[in-house]
Amino acid sequence: MLITAEPGFGMECEGLRKNTVRCDFGFLRRDLTVLELHNFVEHYLDLQPEQVKFLQWNGIERCLYLRLDKLITAKRLVVLNHRRHTYPEGSQGSRVGLKLMDVPADVLLFDLSELVTDEQIKEIMEQYGVVLAIGHSQWAPGVRFAGISSGQRLVRMVIRKTLPRYVRIGNELSTVCYTDCDKTNNFLGFRMLHNVVRGWRFMGRVVRSITP
Repeated sequence: MLITAEPGFGMECEGLRKNTVRCDFGFLRRDLTVLELHNFVEHYLDLQPEQVKFLQWNGIERCLYLRLDKLITAKRLVVLNHRRHTYPEGSQGSRVGLKLMDVPADVLLFDLSELVTDEQIKEIMEQYGVVLAIGHSQWAPGVRFAGISSGQRLVRMVIRKTLPRYVRIGNELSTVCYTDCDKTNNFLGFRMLHNVVRGWRFMGRVVRSITP
């Protein structure tokens, strides 16, 4: 379906984790020591002190929270290191999973009439996470009535609870459609890592071809 968001859709929101990565050590039966914690960040994740703005060990969740200086750094860290490292090293260790926290998703709500207000949508959708913005979709360029509202609502939000297939808003039933962020991130991470490996192999063939 050819739809797009109206201009200016989206907004900043306080109270969310920014550029933050969660490293899951839930498989351990103990807390990491200070030296183990800093060693993991420096030697496993290859991060420098100037890149790290927040480093917290959560003893209840048994995980490490890292807030980095840039979003691109946080994304790259997850892509390159998710379930790559075994900790502790050896047969007794387990893979450490990394996840980018509070990634906004665009949720599309179908079948709602113009009588349903943005306030009603916000009230219902906040049961499932933090609502950042609500926009009205438009028909995209390429069709006769491009730029005209298509009736769908776009909710940009950080999803905390699993969204149902249908929600009732203002006494109207709406179909909910969104992309699974974890599956998308895992797919993009795989593609990026795959391309990096292919690039190194290509460079190896080039070097071998010109080396006497």
